[in-house]
Amino acid sequence: MAEHFAEDEGVAGSSPALSTVTLTRRRIWCIVFVMKRIAVLQPFYLPWLGVFNQIALSDVFIFGDSFQYSKNSWINRNRIKNPNGGFTWLTVPVKNEHLTSKKISEVEIDYSHDWVKKHLSSIKNVYGKSQYFNDYYPDLERILLSKPKFLFELNMLLFKYLLKILSITTKLKFRSDYKNLSKEKSQSLLEICQEENTSVYLTGPRAQDYLRMDIFKDNKIEVEYQNYSYPSYQQKGDDYVDKLSVIDAIFMLGAQKTRSLIIDCQKTNAVEQYQTLSYQNE
Repeated sequence: MAEHFAEDEGVAGSSPALSTVTLTRRRIWCIVFVMKRIAVLQPFYLPWLGVFNQIALSDVFIFGDSFQYSKNSWINRNRIKNPNGGFTWLTVPVKNEHLTSKKISEVEIDYSHDWVKKHLSSIKNVYGKSQYFNDYYPDLERILLSKPKFLFELNMLLFKYLLKILSITTKLKFRSDYKNLSKEKSQSLLEICQEENTSVYLTGPRAQDYLRMDIFKDNKIEVEYQNYSYPSYQQKGDDYVDKLSVIDAIFMLGAQKTRSLIIDCQKTNAVEQYQTLSYQNE
């Protein structure tokens, strides 16, 4: 919280019938609250534009590396356009041993089949003639061919590269950085908010199904639900598919225009873009 003080002196008023001028002294105290916003989300594989919108809107974005892994989720797969209509899945196979009991950071990639070659071939077949393909494909190829052992490591290499070319500079942290968190999901999120001394927790609309709003209200932390509208842009083929991987827009539009698709709703009217549940001062 920052305090600003303004003071001025002047003639309050005068009248022809008065022989004296009354001077007044006004003191104006302005209290400016710096609203710190954080978000917590799993590290997805080549995620859609909305994830990058959430990162861009946050002061601190926390990757949920210590969350339990969920099979057949966005953590190890995503979609690109199919020029013949619809979409094509890109799935990273993982080793299945004790998978349901592992944290995201502990899940190993299965390289027994050459899925990297398949992914790169699919991307090249779809976007090879796109205007911006040669600007970004070599780096994407380099990251995939590096073949990191863990899925989390691969996803973070991709995230950092994509954030760099999109010029999104939000501070990044990991859930594992916070020690002794509660096992109850809402309570653990509250504890992260408290450790970060944040005033706003930003989350997706599905969190309304599980988030315990009462504990956030009791601790005077506002909860904002992201309401990102997927934008229309030129895609391969005759049909249009929303919520594809961010690389679809990057290859078709370039990083600068893709950034505009991500950021524009933030610039127009941030308050109206969110359904905000806030505490009331009692």
